[in-house]
Amino acid sequence: MRHYELTYLASPKLDEEKVIQINETINIFVQGKGGILGLTERPKNIQLAYPIKKFSTAWLVTNDFYIDESLLPEFKKLLDENKDVIRYLIILKEGHKYGAPQKVTLERTTEPTKESEKEPTKDDSKPTGKEKAPLEDLDKKLEEIL
Repeated sequence: MRHYELTYLASPKLDEEKVIQINETINIFVQGKGGILGLTERPKNIQLAYPIKKFSTAWLVTNDFYIDESLLPEFKKLLDENKDVIRYLIILKEGHKYGAPQKVTLERTTEPTKESEKEPTKDDSKPTGKEKAPLEDLDKKLEEIL
């Protein structure tokens, strides 16, 4: 199973209850095929940036779900056959086929061998970028330069 997000635009001629029915039809399909439903947002009536099929407004709905990728063509066919869905987009949410990558932390098991890899100690004469030099030393350096 893979994680998908479906976002679709429904006809503005519909009332909110009819858009919710379309959404329930989609949810029944996903659950009937052994999928798992995720987050579903309530339909929002939005103004479109440009007309789509001569509509300037539409209902916007977004669903998250998990379904087997072999069922995706059948799912797209269901959306294509519904005349009230004017446009849709299905996005794969995972990073790769077998799930999201896991966070891995690496820990050093041995002490560094090179001199440059060792942690700086306080008795080193070179100041590092993290340490602040005393103000008197800075004043002396400025007087020497000027």
